[in-house]
Amino acid sequence: MVSGPVRPVSRACSSSPVPRLIPGARAEIIAATGHGPQIDHPDVVNARMLSFMEDADSLTAPRG
Repeated sequence: MVSGPVRPVSRACSSSPVPRLIPGARAEIIAATGHGPQIDHPDVVNARMLSFMEDADSLTAPRG
């Protein structure tokens, strides 16, 4: 879940049980953004998405 700090979804993001209920999920609040953090701050969103995917990949990569 990605959100700005003042939108209703950010309150849902920070208080939602969803990140706690889905293994590996996390909530990301991006400061100084509105309804479209991917448009307002694409570099920040992309960096956090890549970090998330790298973390997820390390958990699912075959061990050997």
